[in-house]
Amino acid sequence: MYKDLQERIRLIEKATGAIIFGQDRRAKNVRIRSLVVRALRDFGLCYTEIGLILKRNHASVIHLYKKTIKENIDILAEHQQIINILKDIKEDNVYTYKSNSNKWDKIYKIKGYKCEICGFDEIIEIHHKEKEKYGNDIKNLMCLCPNCHAKLHAGLILIKKQSLS
Repeated sequence: MYKDLQERIRLIEKATGAIIFGQDRRAKNVRIRSLVVRALRDFGLCYTEIGLILKRNHASVIHLYKKTIKENIDILAEHQQIINILKDIKEDNVYTYKSNSNKWDKIYKIKGYKCEICGFDEIIEIHHKEKEKYGNDIKNLMCLCPNCHAKLHAGLILIKKQSLS
């Protein structure tokens, strides 16, 4: 499913000389890996999707994303180069992404910018209670932290079914 995108990321590896898919922790590799994660988030992909693409776990993807924000590194030139390489896929219509960030920002505001289960407020994701039947109706959405979201999908947390209609 993500083969085209992975091929583009291989082009980034060649262009930068960095190892993105490997486990190498040298500063340059971590920096470029972080920028790729940030670019993929800018395209509207969730942490789980990015993890599948980069073959990394959820926690390491979040760490890489937060690294670009916390360190406030001067990333404009490199970030733009990475976005340009990835953007070719969008323009070729080989792979298209539709960012829901504006829509999700409204949901976050309504729901209070925190996990509805544990109250964590640093990283929040949207969970669809019943994906097919009710779509993006506000009553069908929950704000969850990545941990609670993963636990919910693994069946470790159960939520009460409420009538959405």
